[in-house]
Amino acid sequence: MPGGASNTGADWISKHFSGNLDALNEAAAGFIPTGKLYWPLEQQGERFPFVAPQARAFLSTGLEGAEKFAAGMEGVAYIEKMAYEMIGSLSGESVKAVYTAGGASNSTLWLRIRASVLGVPVHKMQEVSGAAGAAMLSASQTYYGSIAEAAAAMAHIEKTLLPEPELAEAYGEGYQAFREKLKEKGYA
Repeated sequence: MPGGASNTGADWISKHFSGNLDALNEAAAGFIPTGKLYWPLEQQGERFPFVAPQARAFLSTGLEGAEKFAAGMEGVAYIEKMAYEMIGSLSGESVKAVYTAGGASNSTLWLRIRASVLGVPVHKMQEVSGAAGAAMLSASQTYYGSIAEAAAAMAHIEKTLLPEPELAEAYGEGYQAFREKLKEKGYA
């Protein structure tokens, strides 16, 4: 999902959390799975994986600090799962793995959460800049015969996180609760 179509992203982190993100990730690891709900939507309205112009963020009462941070990562992963399910329902194809780049991919904890929520391997890529993508496009049909060939030669996986069975089970329940909350609010 280049660029991502959802209004749900990582902007909630800079708005609500400051300081040492490594330390915050370490503290948050002790809370997963939180069993709590936090949809960190920073603006009104969602456009994908469902359309709800009236949508607003929600969170379980009492969430704060590292636990809120962990629950926010879980909430974004739930929206991502909904997006892949929507794409699958339209295309007839299911996601077998996720290749990720960008700031959020720097959190190993978030990658663990995503892999366990999505139920597929999540690969963090080494080349994360737009310039790397532009170089691959430029090399396709010139140095390489296709974009697939260029990407295979030029894109490299830095690390892979696999779903963790205990987390995946808990996140299956959390995902259903998240979807129910969205329905209850009339969003999805």
